[in-house]
Amino acid sequence: MCWFHMKKAYEGSDSQSKSPFKAIDKDNKARLRYDISILQLYESKEIFDKGFQLFKKKWNDLKDNTINQFLQYFEKEWYTKHPGWYEGFAPGLPSTNNGLESTNGVIKKDGTTRKRLSLARFLELVESKIVKDWSINRNPEKPISPILFDEVPPISHELWLKTYNTTQREMTAVMSKNKEKIHYMASGRTIATNFKADLKEYRRLKDKLNWTDFDSFKDMQSRFWELCLMEDKDNWKFSACNCREFQKNYICKHLLLLACRYEYTSIPLRAQNMPLGPKQKRGRPAEITFALEKMPVPVPRKRNTN
Repeated sequence: MCWFHMKKAYEGSDSQSKSPFKAIDKDNKARLRYDISILQLYESKEIFDKGFQLFKKKWNDLKDNTINQFLQYFEKEWYTKHPGWYEGFAPGLPSTNNGLESTNGVIKKDGTTRKRLSLARFLELVESKIVKDWSINRNPEKPISPILFDEVPPISHELWLKTYNTTQREMTAVMSKNKEKIHYMASGRTIATNFKADLKEYRRLKDKLNWTDFDSFKDMQSRFWELCLMEDKDNWKFSACNCREFQKNYICKHLLLLACRYEYTSIPLRAQNMPLGPKQKRGRPAEITFALEKMPVPVPRKRNTN
């Protein structure tokens, strides 16, 4: 189930959707969107089921008729009929069908040139042109700009910067369980002095699924990150973490921090030499003007004294 299309459907953006979401007031819409986005990140069916029950209880307690109608629709459509939209449903696979849509667009643009073909003609085109061109373009021995598949998650310069900034700002507490090779890393919200006690409580609640309300469930889930590290210098990139960044990109700063600690890799000098600065503010950055042009200065309006 594509997460993007599921969002469009429950928000009523899809023309065929019967969702009563649009009738909900603006503030509750934003809070519902956030809670559903948290549900989408859960890494196992057991946690997703528990989270959904607490989510439903939280919003039912408001006793709002419009919200109750939406909850009945949401449970029927997206919990009973189509529950496969959370990350743990298919670990390691994309949560959207963007790749499929992109491939479809390439076939229409370069293959069929947006013409409606019969099945026989289309299969002939696939065999004679599309497969041939794709095979040539993806050949690693192609001399000019081959299109290669990534066998391991690529690590961007921005991610190395995040990793290095984290090492400079604070020492992240880490505890490991040797038998299961699971490492627990404290998030920035967890105070280092309470690390052991908070981790013990986190593991107790998670093992027994003993949360009582959705907000405490969300809070405790974001206090620690669980990392299953492959203790192998050649294969550590195939490790796993339950943070949001890893769920979407299959690599995260927590894995990089742990890999650096075990000396499986090291932070590039380019990232270390970048000056540390404040986090970028939310919102779209201002556009840059052309060279040798001055940024426009707002002129204060004169007060009308009449």
